[in-house]
Amino acid sequence: MSNVCPKSPTVIFNATSNISYFDRYSTTEPNPFDVQSGCEYSCGFPQTDLHNWQSNLYWRLDGLFNTDPDAFHNQLTADSPTICGTSSSWTYYTFAKWQGLGEDVAGTASTNPGFENPAYPNDDYSLPNGSPGYGFVVFDPTQAGRNNPIINPTDTINIPATFVTTFWDPATDY
Repeated sequence: MSNVCPKSPTVIFNATSNISYFDRYSTTEPNPFDVQSGCEYSCGFPQTDLHNWQSNLYWRLDGLFNTDPDAFHNQLTADSPTICGTSSSWTYYTFAKWQGLGEDVAGTASTNPGFENPAYPNDDYSLPNGSPGYGFVVFDPTQAGRNNPIINPTDTINIPATFVTTFWDPATDY
């Protein structure tokens, strides 16, 4: 989002019929994983005019996604001199309170999707029982995700020197 509010609301993000599967829980660990991040100021328009969250399935390995007080956030007022503030200016919501804003109301749940064996190093996200519902369409998981446990920069020749690239091993780097 820019530092100027539009004259009319604009949907900038659609999240529908997805499975969000979390293996990290903390917002303070070195590399946390959150449902959303960054500027969430809706310029005074209803939050639902900024996003469209519907028919999603959320699951966190500890089973506590529903009670996480920081599951979602928005920014109710503009910061000065820019409209986007830091996390200290955000208002946080549990899943139920997020739904109370009108987000993720239709066909959404927090339940285990039933992946075969998603833990590293297996990374088997197949769904032996078929779609868990919520609008999710099963696809061939061998066509998604990483195919090598170490992710290498793909083209170091065309990446400017100011953009730092490193090798990442998900077994040790998180």
